[in-house]
Amino acid sequence: MRITLRSCFAACYILIVFAIDAQNLAKVDSVRKLIETRNLSTNERLEAYYYLSVYSSSPEEELRFGNLLLDLAKKVNNQEYVIKANLRIGVAYRLLGNLGRSLEYLFVSANGAVDIERFTPLLVDIYQEISTCYTQNGDSENALLYGSKTIDILRTTNNKQRLALTLLNVGYDYYLIGKYDSAMACYGESEPILKEIGMTIGLAYIKGNRALVYWKRGNHEQAENDLKLAVEMLEPLGDQYGMADYCIRLGNVVFEEGKVDEAVTHATKGLIMASEEGLKEQVRDASHLLFLIFQSAGEYKKAIKYQTQFYAYKDSIQNLETTHRLANLRTAFEVGQKQAEVDLLIEQKRSNQIIMITGGIAFFIVMCLFLIIYRFSKTRIELNKQLGEQKEALIELNSTKDKFFSIISHDLRGPVNNISGLVSLTRYYLDDENIEDLRDMLNKMERSTERLVKLLDNLLHWALLQRGHFPYDPESLGIKDILVEVTDMFDDMATSKDIR
Repeated sequence: MRITLRSCFAACYILIVFAIDAQNLAKVDSVRKLIETRNLSTNERLEAYYYLSVYSSSPEEELRFGNLLLDLAKKVNNQEYVIKANLRIGVAYRLLGNLGRSLEYLFVSANGAVDIERFTPLLVDIYQEISTCYTQNGDSENALLYGSKTIDILRTTNNKQRLALTLLNVGYDYYLIGKYDSAMACYGESEPILKEIGMTIGLAYIKGNRALVYWKRGNHEQAENDLKLAVEMLEPLGDQYGMADYCIRLGNVVFEEGKVDEAVTHATKGLIMASEEGLKEQVRDASHLLFLIFQSAGEYKKAIKYQTQFYAYKDSIQNLETTHRLANLRTAFEVGQKQAEVDLLIEQKRSNQIIMITGGIAFFIVMCLFLIIYRFSKTRIELNKQLGEQKEALIELNSTKDKFFSIISHDLRGPVNNISGLVSLTRYYLDDENIEDLRDMLNKMERSTERLVKLLDNLLHWALLQRGHFPYDPESLGIKDILVEVTDMFDDMATSKDIR
């Protein structure tokens, strides 16, 4: 059979706020009193309701505190406890035999937990409960589907205990569809983990579930011994659920061996425990077994009683309408998941479009900046080129200036020296009162002055020509006239120095 979340929680959950031992029912009563007598904070009240929804002694109590937890969690908008509350309500309805209502709450819980990494541990619990519901409804295909999903998640974690328990449950689903080798493989993988962590309750379920495989394979002796051992292991742990189921299975085994009285004893014991715990599935199975036993013994009155009870519980747990409804719940959940995936893809597409548009704008801005930088660089190169040309022109102008002053200093020296010499001769002739020579000297001074003025005019014209302010209009000249003019310019100077 399947090990339940309730059995699993009983071994490991501790309410930190109140320091409560999960196996001590007296402490459960103390939590109820705390809720009634103390003014608890919202978080403390959420913790208390959750604890009581897990560890109360009856499914009705679990359902009541689960609903209280759900109402408070919704009121304060606490998503984690909303998920937990839906899970606990789903578990309570399963224990009460209302699989349809159970799956409704479990799938609501799964929708809240799926795709949110911090709720992955809760999703493991939810999928395991969904798998259990389908198992109880005889739908092993869906049970294996959600059991496999649970294992896939657990293999990515370090939660050895949950992995071992889930392997145990998936093995039971394989057993129900007759895949005994697969069932034994799951038990074989689960058992060493359970031994490593020292989980007696899990080892008891391994022992009992293997016994069921032995039974189906015809090894009644091994099945009987192991089922008795499983019940003995579970008794000190107080697991009424497991003991009731294995007692009923033990009754089936010994009934097939012809041990009618022993079969009645085991079936009746299982029926009593199941009735006390409100375990409708086990009540159904025990009633069916007792019907078969008393029918075979010819005690038809008792047989009819248990047959009537069997059909009453069977119809309350499993019927055609319920089967369709459970299948539709799964379909609705998976369609919702697909729609969520579609919505995610649409959102990703929208995000990609925004990224592409943003990237396009950024690319356009970069290209504009690149173009501006390119044009600026090109303009700077052109300016540098122009500055280089201007520099060369300035160097050339400076060279021309130097040349100009060199020419002026050289060409003016001759006429000025000539006039200076004539002035000296004039003074000499004045002292001698040589009027004729003085008059000739003045004529020469006049010609020298004219030549000086003409030279200055030529230099001025040349300077204007260099600056572009004077038209350039070349013409042919007689070299003889120029040479005579130059010779005449230096004639007086030569004469004064007796140079021919």
